[in-house]
Amino acid sequence: MDKYEFQLKRQRGETLHAAVVRLCKWIPIAFICYVAYLSIAALAGKNTLAAFGIYLVADLKVNKFLSHIVMAAFGIGGTAYGYAQKKLQQRNIERMSRVIQEFENKLDPNRSSSRLTIKGLTRPEDAI
Repeated sequence: MDKYEFQLKRQRGETLHAAVVRLCKWIPIAFICYVAYLSIAALAGKNTLAAFGIYLVADLKVNKFLSHIVMAAFGIGGTAYGYAQKKLQQRNIERMSRVIQEFENKLDPNRSSSRLTIKGLTRPEDAI
């Protein structure tokens, strides 16, 4: 087998691999869409809990007070979650910065600092 035959076999293998990867991605998606289609077709024209759910959602839109409460709860919850994640990240940076600073000092004792705070924030005197 010469060099060109080997390259041709390798390229065929790569093409086959790419096709298998694409099929592994799209066949399950197509199957899920097909099963969803069958489910919708089986329920077509019948009163079910799905119809009740649609009625309930439409009723929530009519009841503005309740919908505002739901939106406020999601907004406050999302803001609280974001704030908690920010604090968690700052604590993690504070914990890791000491370790990283020790390693950097071992590698190069004359290294200058970036002058960030321990939590990785800009120094107050540098803030605009």
